[in-house]
Amino acid sequence: MDLVKPFKRFSVCQLSPPGEGGRRLVLIVSPDEMNRHLLTLLVSPMTTWRRGWPTRVPVHFAGKDGEIALERIYTIDQEEIDSVLGKIPAQTAKQVSKTLVEMFAI
Repeated sequence: MDLVKPFKRFSVCQLSPPGEGGRRLVLIVSPDEMNRHLLTLLVSPMTTWRRGWPTRVPVHFAGKDGEIALERIYTIDQEEIDSVLGKIPAQTAKQVSKTLVEMFAI
């Protein structure tokens, strides 16, 4: 039984974090099956501040270059999402998956 909206893995979403002012872009990294059955999502922040760390994946989205900060994965309630802006390119999604496997030695 599906409990919530069908948020998709590798979708870029916009949040308005409480107390932080402004909006933040995040990438959904939790699997679709999990997203369908839980009220929460695992997300990683997207930033234009480039560091080149091994836990960061370069991304070009909405006309801007930046990185997906996989070392900063956190959980949010689905209701915190203001909007879904699109998906990252397939090649970037593959690199995110590869980096997560390396990070967790799966």
